[in-house]
Amino acid sequence: MRAFLCSILLVTGPWASLDTVAADPSVFSYTGDTLPSEPGSNYAAWFTTLGPGHPTGSYFIGTSWASDGHVLTMQTEHPNDVPGVSGSKGIWFGRTDGYGDPSSGLNFAPTSEGNRIDLRAALGVNSSEWSLYWFDGSGYEAAFYFLDNGFHYYTTTENVFVPVADMTAFHTYGSHVYNGQVSYYFDGALLGSGNAYSGPANFMILGDGSAGDVSGYGTFRIDDLAITVNAGAAPVPEPGAAALLGLGLLGAVYVRHRQHAAR
Repeated sequence: MRAFLCSILLVTGPWASLDTVAADPSVFSYTGDTLPSEPGSNYAAWFTTLGPGHPTGSYFIGTSWASDGHVLTMQTEHPNDVPGVSGSKGIWFGRTDGYGDPSSGLNFAPTSEGNRIDLRAALGVNSSEWSLYWFDGSGYEAAFYFLDNGFHYYTTTENVFVPVADMTAFHTYGSHVYNGQVSYYFDGALLGSGNAYSGPANFMILGDGSAGDVSGYGTFRIDDLAITVNAGAAPVPEPGAAALLGLGLLGAVYVRHRQHAAR
C-alpha cells in the first residue's frame, strides 16, 4: 500500500476544495510520507495537530513524531514508563478546533450523505491505549480504541472488544457512518453495525487523545489514512469474507458500558 499520494484524490466528479462537500465521493489520502503539520505540506490544511512543540502547556511537551517517508511514528509519554513524568502526554492530529490550533480545512458530509475512514496502522512494542474517533457533519460518531491485545469499537448499545494476536502488525480498520448508523470493518471484513453516538460535528482525533488522563503510551505507526466524504451507504462485504472473520473472532467480548479514550 505504498502508493505515493501527496494530494487529494477525487474518486469521481470535478475538483473540490476541502471546505466544500461535493455531490460525488471525495477521498483525502494521507500516506505517512511527512508530518501532518509540516509547513508547506499538502496535509497541513487538512489537520489540526496537538503534539511536539505545541504551546498549550505541559500536556504535549515530551511527545514526538517522525516520518521515514512511508510511515508516521507517533510517540507519547506515560508516567508509569518515563520516570519524572507527571500526568499523561497527548499527541494527535485530525480535525479539532481550540487549543490555539487553526480550524481544519477538512469537513465531513451530513450523515445522510455518508462518510468513511480507513486506517492502516500498527502499535509499537509495549504500546497501548491509542485511539481513532470522529464525528460526521451531523455529529454522529465512530470510534476505535487500540490496545496491545486487540481493540474496541462502539455503538450506543455495545462496547465490543476484538482480540488480535499481534497488534504490532499492520491492519486496516474501517469505520463508516451513514444515516446515524455506524459500521466497523477489520481488514476488509464487517465486524458489526449499530446506532452511532452523537456529539460535536466535524471532529476527528487520531493518536493519543488523552491530554488530561493517564492513558496512551509507547508508539503508534500510521501507514495510510483514507477519509471518504460523501461515501454513501456502507457496503456489505461478501458473506464468505464476513463468515471467515467471524470464526476467528469467537472470543470477542461484549461489554454494555462505554469506555474509551477521551480528550
